[in-house]
Amino acid sequence: MASLRKTIASKLKFWLKKKKSYNEVLFFKSIDDPGTPKKDQIFVIGEKNYSKRLILACPDSCGEIIMLNLMPEYSPSWKIRISKNKKISVYPSIDNTNCGSHFWLKDNRVIWAKYIIEK
Repeated sequence: MASLRKTIASKLKFWLKKKKSYNEVLFFKSIDDPGTPKKDQIFVIGEKNYSKRLILACPDSCGEIIMLNLMPEYSPSWKIRISKNKKISVYPSIDNTNCGSHFWLKDNRVIWAKYIIEK
């Protein structure tokens, strides 16, 4: 019975995790100090038509701040797509090796790699 309870708790935790999304995208100039994003915020740092960094809190329970390089001349780098309604998609996937979370960001929604692999 304890094993079943543990399995159900694990599945429920995973289901709740996979529903994560970010509600707010804020844009800052390179010279600005944006501070630390809240759990539901994404910061894009750069100049007009040239984004340099993306900053967000890890969507996993660790909440660690993730900074992604968006400048292709430096490696590794990610690309972003910003939709007309200011939703962010990030390519390739984001792999936070500190806590083990691995996900894609598509229109501000988190798509867990584990969910895709298990499907």
